Amino acid sequence: EQTKSLAIATTDDGLLYSAGYANMLEMPEFYDFGLTRRVLSVLDSFDFFNALFLKFIPEEDINIILGEQLGSDLLSECSLVFVEYKTPKKHSGTIGVLGPARLRYSSVIPTVRYFGSLIEEIAKSW
Repeated sequence: EQTKSLAIATTDDGLLYSAGYANMLEMPEFYDFGLTRRVLSVLDSFDFFNALFLKFIPEEDINIILGEQLGSDLLSECSLVFVEYKTPKKHSGTIGVLGPARLRYSSVIPTVRYFGSLIEEIAKSW
């Protein structure tokens, strides 16, 4: 809701979570039914996102993958902003935002960074 985009999270247990599908319908890029269908089809694939996240583990605290770097012509008009999180009990995963290449990076990056840090902070009490 905060980014008005599609949120994606993975866990080291092999789970993939996503939310914000309706936000896609407000972005002109996703008026293209073909693109929307391609994005929705990969949202069923933990393996796709896990391989992507492993390939682009950030050297910094955040990573941005644009267009063809997503490794698929299917998503060449999209971008993905994500962070890796780790918990004190050695669990880890990623959280990010998938949207058009013209994402509002000035608001998406700090939001993704904040939620990654929030997961780590909350996990300290588990």
